[in-house]
Amino acid sequence: MTSTDEAPRLANDTERKVYQSLRDQLQPHDVVIPGQRVTDHLKDHEVDFVVAIESAGIVCLEVKGGEVWHDGTSWWQRRHGQDHEINPVRQAREACYALRTFVEDDDRWTQGRLRWDHVVVFPNAKIDDEFALPECPRWKVIDREDLSKLVVNLKSVLLRHELDRPLLTRRGIEQLSIALSGRGLPQRDVVARALASEDAADALTEHQAVILGAIKLLNRVEIRGGAGSGKTFLAVEQARRLSAAGQRVALVCYSHGLASYLQRITTKWPRRQKPAYVGGYHALGMQWGAPVGPDESLRTDETVQFWEHDLPLQMADLATQLAPGYRFDSIIVDEAQDFADAWWDPLLAASKTTKRAACMSSVTKASAFSAAAGPYRYHSCH
Repeated sequence: MTSTDEAPRLANDTERKVYQSLRDQLQPHDVVIPGQRVTDHLKDHEVDFVVAIESAGIVCLEVKGGEVWHDGTSWWQRRHGQDHEINPVRQAREACYALRTFVEDDDRWTQGRLRWDHVVVFPNAKIDDEFALPECPRWKVIDREDLSKLVVNLKSVLLRHELDRPLLTRRGIEQLSIALSGRGLPQRDVVARALASEDAADALTEHQAVILGAIKLLNRVEIRGGAGSGKTFLAVEQARRLSAAGQRVALVCYSHGLASYLQRITTKWPRRQKPAYVGGYHALGMQWGAPVGPDESLRTDETVQFWEHDLPLQMADLATQLAPGYRFDSIIVDEAQDFADAWWDPLLAASKTTKRAACMSSVTKASAFSAAAGPYRYHSCH
């Protein structure tokens, strides 16, 4: 059995007793998720245990400890010497439906409608075998005498579904865990260091405005600074200004995450302000006809040879064959410390004129490559 939390913080000894029974009885590929919260338009729900059983389905457990009974009208529980009216069946049902909706609304969930159900668990109570309510038959209740065969009973509840829905597979269990981890989560690194947005572009600080004004007179500029110093902001704003002035501009970086961020920002701009190209270095090469290449996350002699030697040579050759309308007036490279020296050759070869190609790069002070200094002369701004 796998638990999403190897040391769950359970509410009480009753839940710990149920959790231990699940651990002892579930199979290795089954999953138990304790204390799963889910919110819908009705209210905030909490499922005491979500149990995913391979070759069966998903069942949501509502656990009530202590003395539990039904007086013919309502459920009751005795806690701390006092009687409290409870509604465990409705709790379990509504939480199960809310969780099922959340999972099925996730695009990564490809299993369709599987077998879901809800069960109430009373680890200290004894429920008569003849018990039945319209909304809760006896087989949807686990009492103290059922704990020794808890998983057998849960599996029976799921397998006796007459709707004949598909059984939960191992792939379905994986997708359940993925869906419950959340979706559309905010990115961390790119957004943290790229603090500016298109709205902030209209509120440049005086110092930043001076920098962008000054580099109009320079063909090649390198802007250095630590993380969070606004280099990406300057790169993005310069790309917008040059594009608005009628230039064909390339805004390039190495990181896939940063490339996605830059694309999200610039895609909202008016057409005349959008750079001709925004994205990663390799993606630009593939537009020209460069090969896909090996997995860049693998550091081997073969991958190093391709990324740092073969690809730049191929891209440089392809760049020389570009028609004038596909060349760039200005090239802006963000986070240029990620660029190897050889990567600059294709970019300059793609310029309309290499002698006066306008090229701006932003560099973090700690560099992995000798990068922007390379074989080309830059004016540095700190």
